[in-house]
Formats: sequence, structure tokens, C-alpha cells
Amino acid sequence: MGTKRIRNSLLAAGFITFFLTSMMLLPKQAVSASPFRLTVMNPQAEIKEIKEVPPSPRMRSLDGKKIGLINNTKLGATMLQPEIEKTMRELSPKVKLKSWIISHVPFEEKSKALKEVAQASDGVILFLGD
Repeated sequence: MGTKRIRNSLLAAGFITFFLTSMMLLPKQAVSASPFRLTVMNPQAEIKEIKEVPPSPRMRSLDGKKIGLINNTKLGATMLQPEIEKTMRELSPKVKLKSWIISHVPFEEKSKALKEVAQASDGVILFLGD
């Protein structure tokens, strides 16, 4: 038997032992069937209608294009962004890159900044550092 299988077997045996022991130690009225009320709630969140937007057409070239770079301030994004910028400039020297730092705050707070990025850019790269 592998280590993982042995561990799972021991966990299962421990759970069964705990369950049976606790059933024997509890007063009889605590484990006997008695009427109770169970309320089942709907776990779905409120659904808001969102306007569908088709994807933008693919760019044939990055030359002369304005590309917005959004960094969400997490470690992975901060580490990755300089490398992507360097590669993009090597592959397409005429590309125009502009960076924005928009932290991971609620959408309402960053909506204005996102609109600014969209208006100033032909395309956008979002660096998620998660």
C-alpha cells in the first residue's frame, strides 16, 4: 500500500472510531430521532443583467498600436509585466505601451480607470498576479 492510501485508511478508521464512540457517550435523547425543522435556502447570488459585448477583432500587427497594460498590484503581475513589455518591444518596436496600476478593488471603484484604459488603447493586456 502507498503512503497516501495508508493515510486515507487511518483517517477513515479514526473518523469511524470517533463517530461510534461519540454516539455511545451521548445521552440517548441526543441521538434519537425527534422532529426538527430544516430550512433550505437558495445558494445562488442575485443575477444582474450584463450587456453582451462581442470580442474585438484580432490585430494583424502590433506596429503603431497603443496597448494598455493593467497591473493589479499582486506579486505575480509585478514580476511578469516587465518581461512581457520587453518581449513586445523586441517583437514589435513600433508598439506603444502604456501602463496602469489598478488594484484588486471592487468593480465600482475601478470602473472609471477601466474606461480610461479602453478609450486610450487599441488593445489591453491584464496582468493578474494570482
